[in-house]
Amino acid sequence: MKNYLRNCRTVPLMAGVALVSAFPPCAAAQTPRSRPNIVLIIADDLGWTDLSTGRTSGGNGSRFHKTPNIDKLAAGGMAFTSAYAYQNCQPTRAALMTGQYAPRNGVYNVGSLARKVRGQTLALTPPGQRVRILPDAVTIAETLKAAGYQTAHVGKFHVSASPEAVKTVHGFDINYGGGIKGDGGPGGYFARKGPQRDWHFQSRGPEVDVFAAPYTADYITKNITPFASGADTKVLEGTPKHLTDADADAAIDFLDKHRIGAERDKPFFLNLAFGAVHTAIHPRPDLAARYSVLKSADPRQKNAAYAALTEGMDQAVGRVLARLDDPNGDGDKSDSITNNTLVVFISDNGGFQGSTNNTPLRGGKGMFSDGGVRIPMIARLPGRIAPGSLSDAPVHVIDLYPTFAGIAKAPLPDSKAYVLDGVSLVDVLTGKEKSPKGREALYWHFPGYLDTRSVPCSVILKDIGDGKARKRYKLMYFYEDRHYELYCLTDDLSEKKNLVASATVPTGPTRVIAENLRTDLVAWLTRITPSYPSDPATGKPVSPPVPLSEARYGGPRFEGRTGRAGDD
Repeated sequence: MKNYLRNCRTVPLMAGVALVSAFPPCAAAQTPRSRPNIVLIIADDLGWTDLSTGRTSGGNGSRFHKTPNIDKLAAGGMAFTSAYAYQNCQPTRAALMTGQYAPRNGVYNVGSLARKVRGQTLALTPPGQRVRILPDAVTIAETLKAAGYQTAHVGKFHVSASPEAVKTVHGFDINYGGGIKGDGGPGGYFARKGPQRDWHFQSRGPEVDVFAAPYTADYITKNITPFASGADTKVLEGTPKHLTDADADAAIDFLDKHRIGAERDKPFFLNLAFGAVHTAIHPRPDLAARYSVLKSADPRQKNAAYAALTEGMDQAVGRVLARLDDPNGDGDKSDSITNNTLVVFISDNGGFQGSTNNTPLRGGKGMFSDGGVRIPMIARLPGRIAPGSLSDAPVHVIDLYPTFAGIAKAPLPDSKAYVLDGVSLVDVLTGKEKSPKGREALYWHFPGYLDTRSVPCSVILKDIGDGKARKRYKLMYFYEDRHYELYCLTDDLSEKKNLVASATVPTGPTRVIAENLRTDLVAWLTRITPSYPSDPATGKPVSPPVPLSEARYGGPRFEGRTGRAGDD
């Protein structure tokens, strides 16, 4: 355990969060059952409009994809319509684990910041970056573990050096398949049988491979048919197991072992990270057959295979939620732990445009337009989070760290030794506040290239004004040619009208808004000291965003760019 979490005691903080004090000793003063279990479910590449519920997307849910289990989760808790992440999965997962923005934890992009397509010339020289979170980062798992939680990870981790490090370095007691080399994608959705290995998955390890055997009639009856929603599940018998089902098997295995294990009196933190719905799109055969004959009622979404893969993931979520409601699976729910479990569902970035359509949002995965960074988010904790509640407050995945700590009454790391960028959402979840205290704006900084989708830029998103006059603005600055884009998301959700042109009037109200946003953005960059790309002619880093009087006024530059199929 990191030194930041040693010799500590809790002191009160708003929203139930606790800070670390310098006074020993450290003790979990709460009895285990006074603190809820925490289950975080992460979908991979699920877009803002991909759920059939419209609760997480301002009424823009899919009329083709069927996600009844996640829809029910949204109806039973709080749905967030303005939740944000990073442009692709590795920086989002680093931010989740560390509670820090990318410039602080050093993970900006999947792979590198110099990702380009053949023939592409990079106008600026990107800096290096990390692809793993540092060993001295204090993860949310470590914080909860120090407070007496049993911690478990299932599925894609993507920011660890090895499966062993997920446990020995990053705070998880149990690891089902995280940290496998190449786990940046599902690596094949179906189990395979090789000459030297029994049934296994390419992107998991032995802890998940134990669930890789082909479907049996008994397994289908118990686990698939209850969630089938009209598909002919008999076609699965004897066919290879789908990774999504195996991930759910692993999560349920943890829940079962925790229930009867030596640490059963501890609350638990389960981090369940599905490989779905990442490309390549290979759904389970029964769902593929069902969707192949369905006609989409949604002009945005007509990819039958993607719809089938999405519903398969929803069924897996339903199985896990059902286990919380009936822990021993005997049909008697008197032992349900649903009411003592916080469940949070998110995606790691916007939907990939080769698979889905994020309209009315502009763009998709890999971009800093809202289609790339706005995600569905749901939180349910019966008795504390009102069912059917909604929040349009701008929130970010970095906020989950202090939120979980607040719910768990867990001490946070000493802020002098380890800085958290997220703010607690506890008061928002419980209805005490409409917006999280301590949050003035959201920020992104990207000092490199992601093929044709993103170039070096910095972004600020902020609500301006009071009452009915309050509006949400997004200012984007692009380092290659020093141009700005300004959008009022309140009036222009699709980011079609770049308001910077009207900001050229020095004394106009739009100019004042843009300059104030630029000032805030530069102040944040100064505080967080990020890496910047360099001018190849001089070798010197570019400057922070220049005053608008020195900027160029361009258009939306990246409309319609989708990247390449399969890219992270």
